[in-house]
Amino acid sequence: MEVLTVEINDERAICFLKDLEALNVLKIIHRNSKLKYRSNISERLAGSISSEQALVMHQELEQMRGEWERNI
Repeated sequence: MEVLTVEINDERAICFLKDLEALNVLKIIHRNSKLKYRSNISERLAGSISSEQALVMHQELEQMRGEWERNI
């Protein structure tokens, strides 16, 4: 068995490594690092869009919800 240190450049790699761990190909050993993997999707996506874009999207969502509730 050989122990390697790997730098993750893409979050998709973590899913790939977890799949390999499920197949008993490798074992993930967590070590303290500056960048901890965040399992909560809201934490992973935080800051991915600007506040202004989030506001526009929220307003569009409210408009769409209003369209579903109107009487035809």
